[in-house]
Amino acid sequence: MAHDVDAVRRLFEYDASLPLDLRTVGCKRRDGAVVTEVRFAAARGGEVAAYVVEAGGALPGRPGVIYAHGGSGPGKHLFVGQAVELAHAGVSVVLADTSMPRPGEIEADERALGDAVLVQRRALDLLAARGVTRFGYFGHSFGGTQGAVLSAVEPRLEAIVIAAMGTGFVEWLRREGITDEPYLARVARLDPVEFVAVPGRRELRFQHGRGDETIPLAAGRALFTAAAPPKRWAEYDCGHGVDGHPPALADRIAFFREVLSA
Repeated sequence: MAHDVDAVRRLFEYDASLPLDLRTVGCKRRDGAVVTEVRFAAARGGEVAAYVVEAGGALPGRPGVIYAHGGSGPGKHLFVGQAVELAHAGVSVVLADTSMPRPGEIEADERALGDAVLVQRRALDLLAARGVTRFGYFGHSFGGTQGAVLSAVEPRLEAIVIAAMGTGFVEWLRREGITDEPYLARVARLDPVEFVAVPGRRELRFQHGRGDETIPLAAGRALFTAAAPPKRWAEYDCGHGVDGHPPALADRIAFFREVLSA
């Protein structure tokens, strides 16, 4: 590996004993599932806005999955429909808001990625508090970047799906016209490829659209090639929106049911 992952793990460390301070904001039913809007304490101050989606209540021993959106702003609402489908398959789902400002200042970039990953680790704490004992993760685009990091730093995860993500930020930043080499060298330490190469008990599944206009298919294949096994690859006749592509969704649900119920 080009960089020492252990040297950047501090960005994603937190005190797991901190209370969640969970509070309910609202609750509604959707297609037979219960969608509860909640707030819980963030790892480094403030609070996280999220949805918890379940069918039939929180049953002890039920598997749980984190769903992480892409984009730079809050997007917990984007996957509620998919979470309902997972809930009908017997899975508890948490969808939390994250954000990532436009890159350009390394300390702020590191802090923002660290905060986003820690949101997902706290979401796992929330699932555990609801009796979940087996954990999965799905992340699309920037959510996939978080999934790559979690594959190396979060031992609770057994099944991780990374969708529409390539080897790293640097290639994208260069396409955006950023040429500051010292900055790019620091950013490279955070590239997803650095984390998926770390061996672990988790099983990785990569999903990519053959026509992805944002992250080239070749970059997705390169990320898969670099990943430590166990891993699986799947590509689909769609673009960057592989997150909503019905065959990809069906494959994800089947993957989580297979791995988390084994």
